[in-house]
This record gives sequence, structure tokens and C-alpha cells, in this order.
Amino acid sequence: MANQQRGNSAYGLDKQLADKALAKYDKQSEEEAKDWIEALTSHSIGDDFGLGLKSGVVLCDLANALDPSLKLKPTSSTMPFKQMENISA
Repeated sequence: MANQQRGNSAYGLDKQLADKALAKYDKQSEEEAKDWIEALTSHSIGDDFGLGLKSGVVLCDLANALDPSLKLKPTSSTMPFKQMENISA
């Protein structure tokens, strides 16, 4: 999968594992989760579900919507270490 992120094709066992994971992926469940998250947070995730959640801002807002006592304050920085702080909060 790391090869696919760099634009290279996966070969051999890597390709088999990537194909197997892709076959299990349920696009309908993704859409349902996306709609639910957007309804609770008023954020638009966009077409790429993973990319929409990557920064952690939407996830922090979702956690705050589910449990207001958390009072998480997400950082909307594009720096990877700041995004990781949002996700690990």
C-alpha cells in the first residue's frame, strides 16, 4: 500500500493484499458514515473519505458532538505532527 501512495503499482503479495482489502471495502457503509459525521459536525468531508478525516479536525469535532464534556480544541494546521496531535487527542 505504501507503494500505491507514491504512485507506484504494487506487485506480488503486496498487490494481493491490497486487492483483498479493496474487495472488503464497503462504499455504502462509507457513505452512511460520511453522512452521519457531516450531520453531527456540519463539516463537509468531500469525495475522499480518508483525506477528509486526515487532519483530525472533523474527528475532534465529532468527539465533541458526541461528548461535549471533552472540549477538544483541534488545530487546523497542515503540518503532519499537528494533525497527529488532533487524532491522538
